[in-house]
Order: sequence, then structure tokens, then C-alpha cells
Amino acid sequence: MRTHFELLSIGVYASIQNNSGYAVPFFARGFVGIGIPLLNKFEFFGNVEGGALLSVLNNNVQDDDWNETIRQAREKSIYAALRGGITWYYDNYCGLELGYRLILVGNESPVRFMQGYTFTDWVYNIYNFFVASSGSQSWTIPFITTNCYLSFSTKF
Repeated sequence: MRTHFELLSIGVYASIQNNSGYAVPFFARGFVGIGIPLLNKFEFFGNVEGGALLSVLNNNVQDDDWNETIRQAREKSIYAALRGGITWYYDNYCGLELGYRLILVGNESPVRFMQGYTFTDWVYNIYNFFVASSGSQSWTIPFITTNCYLSFSTKF
């Protein structure tokens, strides 16, 4: 069983109520994964990943409207994703992973654009961010910008 947890902080400088200021959101995300060996070089895997907005620090807004806005943002940011597939290890440490990802909760969550932990996941996230921003999907890259993916993997 593999586990991973991280706390992300992204600083944003913004104008808040006509005053210069800052807002720094803190996100938490993590996953639990399991691999089941099959033969010598193959492994079935599955993992559940989730994340959410924890808090937002700022320098000059501390009223009830701000607190209510943060509460609503926390609720809208929750996401959970399920992944599963098969990995072929071509040597003692490295492999190719063929899998499928499914967003279980939070299909509209902005935190879903931070899911995953590989280069392929980040390409998928950036692509889906631009698709969500523009509202149109003009092209796809098989196994990278689709829910069925191909990626490199390593043994933990």
C-alpha cells in the first residue's frame, strides 16, 4: 500500500476591497494506492485521490462575508478521483502504466486541476483547465488528454 499527502500553498496578490493586499490559499491533497503483483513484471493497481481547499490567509479582510465566501469555496473545492489499471515493469524500477481515471466527487471543483502526480497528469490538468475555461473541446491527445492514460511509473 502506498500513501502520499501534501499541503500546497499558492500565493496570490490581489486587490481586495479597493486596497492592495494578498490572499494565500492552502490546499490539501493525498492518495492511497495499492498494487497487486501479477506474474513477474505486471501489477494491477488502484488508488483513490482526494483534495480540498483548507483555508485562505489574507492581510486585511476579516468580516462575516469573507468567512462565508471561504466556507462556500471549501465546499465547492472537494474532489475525489479513482484510478485503476495495469503496470508493466520493464526493469527493476521503471514501468509503463496504462490506466483509467474517474472523478467521483467534485467534477466542477477547481482543485481537480491539481490531481495526479506525474507529467502526464499535469498535461491532462492543464489541457482540461483550458477546455473548462474556453467551454469548447477542439482536440484531444489519446492516452494523455483523455481519462484513459498511458504514463511512466516507478516502484516505491
